Formats: sequence, C-alpha cells, structure tokens
Amino acid sequence: MNRKLVLWLLAFLVTYFVNNAFAEPYIGKNFPSDEILIKAAQDLIPYKVRIDDIDIVGNFKADDNRYIVYCNVYHIGKKEIISFNLLKLDTDFWIIGNQESEEKILQK
Repeated sequence: MNRKLVLWLLAFLVTYFVNNAFAEPYIGKNFPSDEILIKAAQDLIPYKVRIDDIDIVGNFKADDNRYIVYCNVYHIGKKEIISFNLLKLDTDFWIIGNQESEEKILQK
C-alpha cells in the first residue's frame, strides 16, 4: 500500500513540474487568443473545471486601460459568469488576475 502511494505521489509531482516547466509568457502587441485566455481562466477559477467547460463571452476596455474578460463556466450543471482583468504592459507582457487570485504574467 505504501509503495503504491509513493509511486502515485512521485508521478503526480513529475507531471505537475513538467507542465509548469514548459510554460512561456505570452508576449505580444495583439490581444491574446481565446485559447490562451481559457487556459488562464482555468487557473484563476477557484474550483477545478475542464477546459471544455469554459467559453469566452467577450471583453471590453475599461477607462483605466485594462481589459475585462468575461467567460461562461459550466460547473455541476450550472452556468456561471466569471470575469478577470487583463493588462498590457509597455513591454508587451500581459498581466492577468481577478479578485480571488493574485496577478500573474499570462502564459501561452
């Protein structure tokens, strides 16, 4: 029993660190694609959802030069709208965050 638990834990840790090791920041003058935004939204949502359960509804540019992106999240038979902030820096890096999580650099 202990051996299976250790092997499972080891496999989980390797998978977790490999996925994060290949992450690259999104740098670009153009607004990020829906695919990139959906991956980021999946990380910002406080509960686990699949990528297929998130749809980007749209975005708009607020008066303070930030974008607010809205998405539908389908979870346990309900549809919920979640928003997050997106900022473009002068270095063409994009910063993403919402009220439930800290801001971070948008990843590809």
